[in-house]
Amino acid sequence: MAEISRPMPDAPGSTYRNSEYSSGGHSVNLEASYDGRNTESGGRNSLMGGQRQTEMKLTALEPDAGTPPERSKDYKGRIRTWPGLLLLLAIVAGAAALITLQAIDVDDQMKTNAQRYENAAQNKRKIQDGKDDDQVIISDDGQVGNPKVYPDMGCELPDYQSKDGQIFAVAKNGTEVPVGIKGLNWFGMETGLAIPFGLWENMDNGTSVYEIAAFLARNKFNSVRLPVCIKSILANTAPDKSLINMNTNRAINITSYITTIQTIVEALGYRHISVMISLHTLDPKSSGGAWYSEDLGVSEDDFLDAVDILTKNLCGSKYWNILGLDLKNE
Repeated sequence: MAEISRPMPDAPGSTYRNSEYSSGGHSVNLEASYDGRNTESGGRNSLMGGQRQTEMKLTALEPDAGTPPERSKDYKGRIRTWPGLLLLLAIVAGAAALITLQAIDVDDQMKTNAQRYENAAQNKRKIQDGKDDDQVIISDDGQVGNPKVYPDMGCELPDYQSKDGQIFAVAKNGTEVPVGIKGLNWFGMETGLAIPFGLWENMDNGTSVYEIAAFLARNKFNSVRLPVCIKSILANTAPDKSLINMNTNRAINITSYITTIQTIVEALGYRHISVMISLHTLDPKSSGGAWYSEDLGVSEDDFLDAVDILTKNLCGSKYWNILGLDLKNE
C-alpha cells in the first residue's frame, strides 16, 4: 500500500471527505480535511484569523491476489470503428457490383446495335440478286462484308494445262482436275485510270470488290478476265484514287499497279474465282496492233519485262487462282 499527501487549495469551512474509487482489483482512497473558521459580520460571510490546513491523502491498494493483469479491452470507452468500416466496404462493393453489371449490360446492347447497323449497311451494299451469302466475312472491328485483309486460303498454285480442248489443273503430285470456266471481263485497269470500273461506291451507284466477287460466286461464275496495260506494269502506275471508295474497299491496296492487281486477285480467290490476266493494251490510250510496237514505245524486251514483273509478283500459293496470261487482246 502507498500513501500520498498533498496540500489542497483553501476552502471555506471545515469539512471532511472520504471517497473510494475502484476499478477491477485496484482501489484508491481519497481523504481530505479542512481546518478553518467561518465568521459572520454585517450580514456577510468572511474567513478570519487562524491557520487553515488542507490535506489530501491518496491510498493505492495492491491488486487482489489472482486478479489477471489489466488489458486494453478492459476499458470500454475507446472508439470502435471496425463495424462502420465493414458496412462502408459492403456498400462500396455492392455499388461497384451494380455499376459493373450495368456497364456489361450497356456494352452488350451497344454491340448488338452495332451489329444490326453493320448488317443493314452490308445488305444495302449487296448486289441484290435474291440469293443468300454463306461466306460473309466479319472483321475484328465488327464490319460485315468489308474485310481489312482476306484470309490465306491455304491452296497450292496448280499448273493449268490445256489438253484435248479442255483445261486441267495439275497438282504437284500429278493429280489432274478438269476445269470448266464460266467467266466475264472486268475492264478498267487497261486504261489510264489503272483501276477496275465500278468501285466508287456512293449513295447513287458503285460497289466494292467484295460485293462483286460475292455476286459472281452466288451466281456460279468461277473466272474473271482482267485486262491490263503494259506501260502501266512497267511504270507500276498507281490507280486514280477518286475512282475507288477506300472505306468499303479496305482490303484493296492501291499503292501501286501491282499491289492493286494482287489484292483484287486475293479478293476473287476467297470466292474460288480464277483470274486470267490479259495483256490487253500497250499504251493506256492505244492497244497497239501487235504485242509490241516501236511507234508506241513498247519494244519486245519491254513486253517481256512486263511479263517477268507479273510472274515475279503473282506466281505463288497466295495467288493460287491465277490461270495464266493472255498474250494479247484477241
